[in-house]
Amino acid sequence: MRNTLSKLRDPNAQLTSRQAAFTLGLSALMFGSAGTAAHLGMDGASPLAISSTRLTLGGLFLMSWVILSQHSTSSLRTALRDRRTWYLALSLSFFQPAYFLSIQQAGVALGTMVAIGGVTLFTALAGAFIGHKVTRVWLVSTSMCLVGLGLISFKDASTGDYQGIMYGVIAGIAGAGFTLSTKSILDDHIAPIPPTSIGLTASGLIVGIVTRPSFDFLTTGHGILAAIYLGIVVTSFGNILWARGLGNLAPGPTTTLMLAEPAFATLLGVVLLKEGLTGQATFGIILLFAGLALQGIRG
Repeated sequence: MRNTLSKLRDPNAQLTSRQAAFTLGLSALMFGSAGTAAHLGMDGASPLAISSTRLTLGGLFLMSWVILSQHSTSSLRTALRDRRTWYLALSLSFFQPAYFLSIQQAGVALGTMVAIGGVTLFTALAGAFIGHKVTRVWLVSTSMCLVGLGLISFKDASTGDYQGIMYGVIAGIAGAGFTLSTKSILDDHIAPIPPTSIGLTASGLIVGIVTRPSFDFLTTGHGILAAIYLGIVVTSFGNILWARGLGNLAPGPTTTLMLAEPAFATLLGVVLLKEGLTGQATFGIILLFAGLALQGIRG
């Protein structure tokens, strides 16, 4: 682990596949803490307002990071001229609203299954089309993860409707677009943080301007602290770790490993929010982590 952490401090260091899997696990843990943080500090706030805040704040923080570390805005100006930066922004702008609408209309279980599972499957299919290999290990591990994810929150799957499923499919396609755009940037040996910072900021502003949710939670101390945590820790550093892992793995295995996010979210809900955990959900978590372990060790 010490070797992995030392490599993470060096942006030019090459990670092994297992180190990349560990890095993605850390980013999934950060992303998975978002729901608990929002519940503790932004209870009652619109999911669209939370999304707009975390995307905008995270993007602005990364922009500041780039300028302060490089003492220049040249990489940001270059990213502005790269069409893939705007693919990132467009993908995130569609993913966030579609994901929340899917959950709202199809229920948490079915919406999560279609949206997050869709990101994994659409990324793998598109990756295979452009030359990334799909292995048997990936097929088995991903199947285990998706079944486990379904067991974690299957209790309200019967409330789903076709419109919610449609939004979930849109979210899956948009998430795959974000993953493949970032992978294309990395494959060209371009630092991913400048284009990611612009994409996050632009998408956050788009969601906020188009949907116009209430940002009343920013008038409270707890709301401001939660916004800082979601924007800087979850969105900024989570995306830095995610990009480092993606740079050393194919898109398909990357999105499979990111299925750890809902499992971490469930566990944090049990520990911090005192939510109940059924035997079915417990088995689902075990099955999901078994699939992740298979992908991380053998994939």
